[in-house]
Amino acid sequence: VTDKNEMEIPEGKSLSFKVKLSAQPQVNINVMASRFNGDEDIRVIDDWLPLTFTTSNWDTYQSVFLQADEDADVQDDMATIRLFAVDAGISDKYITVREKDNGNPTVSITQPKDGDALKGEVVITANASAAENLITRVEFYIDGKKEGFDITAPYSYTWNTTNASEGNHTIKAIAYDSEYHKGEYEISVSVDNWHIFAVTKGNGVDGS
Repeated sequence: VTDKNEMEIPEGKSLSFKVKLSAQPQVNINVMASRFNGDEDIRVIDDWLPLTFTTSNWDTYQSVFLQADEDADVQDDMATIRLFAVDAGISDKYITVREKDNGNPTVSITQPKDGDALKGEVVITANASAAENLITRVEFYIDGKKEGFDITAPYSYTWNTTNASEGNHTIKAIAYDSEYHKGEYEISVSVDNWHIFAVTKGNGVDGS
């Protein structure tokens, strides 16, 4: 008998369920637990196994501990845990366990804003966070090409737009956490340095 037939474990955490016998045995019964099938990141912590039930404690719950290891995917995986007693004439029991994934980090570009017209040197700044893990870096991309990264908040990169063509461009920030999950955020901007060059030339700075 178990106290639950299904359970959910957050990724990177451990939880337990309880087991007891449904009838008094004539001899001591050792109950084991193992993953029967499913995601290998969900595993039985076997430090306290087997669970020994006697003629006196058979109806007292004992705990089986499970661990959902961190992984690189962002899926809510599942496994089946089997409870069994060898050569005891007791039917096996199965528990369905779901791993609740932490999900991807969230990231946003705080400056510049989507649709802004840029000129000269522009400091691109981003915020990033993760539900359970640490943010390890934020990468900055201009028109799909990686231009820089930052490992310390507040995350930033300085873009010299005078090296870019006039017109429309995209800026993307990609945040990575300690389990290699990633989150992305992209904006569109325009570069308009023509006025800078026109004013500079008009003031005679170029020597003409």
